[in-house]
Amino acid sequence: KQNIATHDSAAGSSESSKPCDEIAFYPNVFTDFTLGGNQEEIAVDEANVKKVTSYLVDVVLPKFIEDLCSLEISPMDGQTLTEALHAHGVNVRYIGRVANGVKHLWDLCLNEITVRSAKHILK
Repeated sequence: KQNIATHDSAAGSSESSKPCDEIAFYPNVFTDFTLGGNQEEIAVDEANVKKVTSYLVDVVLPKFIEDLCSLEISPMDGQTLTEALHAHGVNVRYIGRVANGVKHLWDLCLNEITVRSAKHILK
């Protein structure tokens, strides 16, 4: 129902803002569990995830790091850093790459990594 409503609301807008049903991939494709579907479908999902990851690492992260370096984005704590990452489509799992690219936020990133690691261990 949501796809139909979204499609109907976008019907009057430009072609570029229409929802794209073709961009659907399974982000947990590299799990240890047996995945549904045949080998062909799994291979397509793996290829799509690799393409998205490559785009994220090669395009999105460098742009995000550039914005941090130019102080266009300036997080003050772990929460605002996490929100900034998510707002730019970056998972927090890439915080190590951000820390390596932005030396003035090294302590903030390191604190966030430490807190998240401790939380994971304690749970």
